[in-house]
Amino acid sequence: VMKKMTNSSGSNGSGNCLLRVTVLGENLVNGKRTVSRIWLVDLAGSERAGKTGADAMRLKEASCINLSLSTLGEVIFALATKKSYIPYRRSKLTRVLQSSLGGDCKTLMFVQISPSLADLGETLSSLRFARRARGVELGPARKETGGKQRVENG
Repeated sequence: VMKKMTNSSGSNGSGNCLLRVTVLGENLVNGKRTVSRIWLVDLAGSERAGKTGADAMRLKEASCINLSLSTLGEVIFALATKKSYIPYRRSKLTRVLQSSLGGDCKTLMFVQISPSLADLGETLSSLRFARRARGVELGPARKETGGKQRVENG
């Protein structure tokens, strides 16, 4: 993943980075197969345009990143409040992570915050996001397939 520097981010860049690892297991005694997937996701920050000193191209990129983060927030809010409609399809990020957000999985989230008063707005926004995410209850985190069935990659 390529990252671009902004004035406000020093060594940090913009862009989301997603890595999925799939592990297939088979019980040799009873033939049951299990599939485990782990997503490692590093989300871009949602810095304010005025702080970044970004040019037009980077502003457009930041707008797309902010839209995906906003949609992720909407999805998490909808899941936490048990809404009947979950807006997964509003961004590529939420479509890709759909099974990890509302499926049969375990989810662990780390939120990075800044101790600087200059970043207080972003820090509070990140903490509110984490609090909403904490309210999401997911289903069982294990699925097994019977016998010698083929395990689909998905």
